[in-house]
Amino acid sequence: PNTLLSGNYVEFNKTFKFKNVVSVDTVGNLLFVLDQGLNSAFKFDIAGLVTNDPALKRTGIDDSDHPGRYLLKTIGGTQYTEIKNRLVDPVSVSIHDEKIYILDNGTHSIKVYDLNFNYLTEAKNGAMYNQQTRDIPVSVVVDQISDTDKTPRGYILSSTGKVYEYDPRTNTISQPWRLFESYLPFEIY
Repeated sequence: PNTLLSGNYVEFNKTFKFKNVVSVDTVGNLLFVLDQGLNSAFKFDIAGLVTNDPALKRTGIDDSDHPGRYLLKTIGGTQYTEIKNRLVDPVSVSIHDEKIYILDNGTHSIKVYDLNFNYLTEAKNGAMYNQQTRDIPVSVVVDQISDTDKTPRGYILSSTGKVYEYDPRTNTISQPWRLFESYLPFEIY
């Protein structure tokens, strides 16, 4: 299942199965799926045949009877792969400004790729991983600050409620702050 080539049908390939999908995001007609069980990220065409994608051009496929749902590209996997494309314990994916942000707990980092899974950079902050308290990152989101401020900003949520701020421009992760610290369930107002 991890050896599908670019351009293969997923909907008609009966041997393809996800193991543990933990996160998805879309941009335009593309769906990105993060599978923790396969340590892989998948890029699908969900609206129709993307004829200008380099991977599909190499296959020569032009099928108007069954457009869409094409697997365009993958990264990661359980086999040997380059370190920059290796996903060890991916937990979350977010897409903003034509960049893919993958939170990978196995490499203790946020890996950044373009929309064709070309590696761009990586951000690490060892403080996000506390084995004693079992506090680990569980989700990442990257978006613009507001409708009037287009500055990109990311946030990483940990399993104990800590929030780390991620700055995609400088590729840095801040020290945590607790989002719900004053909203304990036993407080009475």
